[in-house]
Amino acid sequence: MLFLQAHESATSSEHEQRILLETIVSLLPSEKTAVPCSFLFSLLRTAIILDTTVACRLDVETRIGMQLEQATLDDLLIPSFSYTGDTLFDVDIVQRIAVNFLQQDESDDHQVLYQLTDLQLLFWSSCV
Repeated sequence: MLFLQAHESATSSEHEQRILLETIVSLLPSEKTAVPCSFLFSLLRTAIILDTTVACRLDVETRIGMQLEQATLDDLLIPSFSYTGDTLFDVDIVQRIAVNFLQQDESDDHQVLYQLTDLQLLFWSSCV
C-alpha cells in the first residue's frame, strides 16, 4: 500500500513538472536571441525526460534551429532514450534541428554554414 502511494505521488509530481515545463516553453519570447541556445538545449533535454507533448519538444527544437550557430558540441550531445541501442546520442533530434536551421536561414552567410558543417562533423565523430 505504501509503495502504491509513493508511486502515485511520483507520477503526480512528474505530471506537474511536465505541465510546468510545457507552460514555460509556451511563454518563451519568440525573438531569435531572447533565450540562450544552451538554455534551450537544457529545456529540450528536460522535455525529453519528462515526456512532454511532441508539440512542446518541436517548439523547442524550432527555437534552437533559429540560433543553431550558437550551439556547441556539448549542446548537441543529447542522450538517446531509445531502447534500440543504435546510438548513444539522439541523431534524429540533431537532424530535425539542422533542418529547421536551414529552412530559416535565408542569408548568404557561408561562414555560418561552414560553422554548422564543422559542428555536425564533430557531432557525428562523437557518435561513432
